[in-house]
Amino acid sequence: MGVPRPTEMTIRDLLQEELRRRGVTVVPEFSVSTPVGRLAPDMLLKNGAQYVVETKLGVTNIQSEESS
Repeated sequence: MGVPRPTEMTIRDLLQEELRRRGVTVVPEFSVSTPVGRLAPDMLLKNGAQYVVETKLGVTNIQSEESS
């Protein structure tokens, strides 16, 4: 039996665990009403400011300086 493949949920859970360990307040799976409808991101982080997080596997929106 090999190592199971990571999923968005396993990555999300690991991220939440590590952030809590570092003292960040994590509000998991909340929903908020917006002008475009209801959104349900994976978590809300509270550490001086509030950050909304949605985990995605295999999606990259960050461009390296080399590709710019």
